Amino acid sequence: MNKTLISALLLIIALLIVFTFSLCKKDDGIFTVEAKIYDSGSVALDGCDWFVRVDTTKEYHATNLSNEFKENGVKVIIRYRLLDTKFICGWGKGLPEIKLIDIKRKDTQLVKKDATIVDIGPVTSDGCGWMVKIDTTYYHPTNLPDTYKKADLKVKVSYNLLDSKYQCGIAANLKYNQIFIKTIESR
Repeated sequence: MNKTLISALLLIIALLIVFTFSLCKKDDGIFTVEAKIYDSGSVALDGCDWFVRVDTTKEYHATNLSNEFKENGVKVIIRYRLLDTKFICGWGKGLPEIKLIDIKRKDTQLVKKDATIVDIGPVTSDGCGWMVKIDTTYYHPTNLPDTYKKADLKVKVSYNLLDSKYQCGIAANLKYNQIFIKTIESR
């Protein structure tokens, strides 16, 4: 073959690889956790308004918390992205800001099922990663522990169905419902 033709083919292959990887959806910086919502009082009265408490130590101001969740002490499951900004409130206190991607009341739709853990291939190779197969339906778990990342592992799982979808595959053309695992055990 002609050296120019070989060089052109190699360039085309390299461009296709770069293009394919640029289409992969990455969840960098997105977290899924259990949390509680609290009202600390009006900012005008040195409070910090409504905030989200994760664990017992981390507090965040959600820039897009809807009124339906503004209930003191309500338990929720949230998916969020940490922003680079702070919400300044009471006596100059600064709460890190988050943007909520998904929010659900905790245990409102807790489902318990037998399932199988499956590996749909690495996301970087147009796969969809680790999935939970229940009956004939695949779900993307937002918090599957590493100890359960074993192909064809039979488990019992209790979970909340989230409103969000997980996109994967070539050109991110596949969409799967996401779940938050509450409990999981081998069967």
